[in-house]
Amino acid sequence: MSAGERMEDYAGAEPELLRLLASESDKRVAAQLQVMLANDLRANGILAAAATLAAAGYAVAGTQLGHDGNSHLLAAAIAFAVLASISAISAIWTLWPAPVEVQGWSPRLFVGDIADKKPFERVTAEIVAFNQEKIASNDACNKLLARRAKVTMVLLCASPIAGGLALWITTFFGCPH
Repeated sequence: MSAGERMEDYAGAEPELLRLLASESDKRVAAQLQVMLANDLRANGILAAAATLAAAGYAVAGTQLGHDGNSHLLAAAIAFAVLASISAISAIWTLWPAPVEVQGWSPRLFVGDIADKKPFERVTAEIVAFNQEKIASNDACNKLLARRAKVTMVLLCASPIAGGLALWITTFFGCPH
């Protein structure tokens, strides 16, 4: 359903209700943008942590190269660092630009309405319908970004588990020296 078809849902509303709907829907779009910014901040923090932990894991692995008898720690460090690196890449994926519908309207969009002498209530109903489309689009984007952030957090939390598992496997099941 297009905004024009949805506009008919609002066209019969009282002028005061239309103004309220236009105001509230615009506030909703602004609030969604704040949620998206918070998601970006969270992803930035995860990226910093994941990259730092991956670098530390690779550094530990590097200190173990060429040393006999340290293959357990080498395997654990590599497993940890690889999963932390994947988490960092996932954080970058979460930060990748997404389509965002911003608050407000360009005045240029109303030139045709002015020329057609479209009634205020009709223009307001169209604004409400278009805001509803913005809200739906931003909701879908927020859900996508939230799923990406969850995957990133799970990967980062799994990094020490991977390192511990590699250490356990190499210790109890042997590791070639």
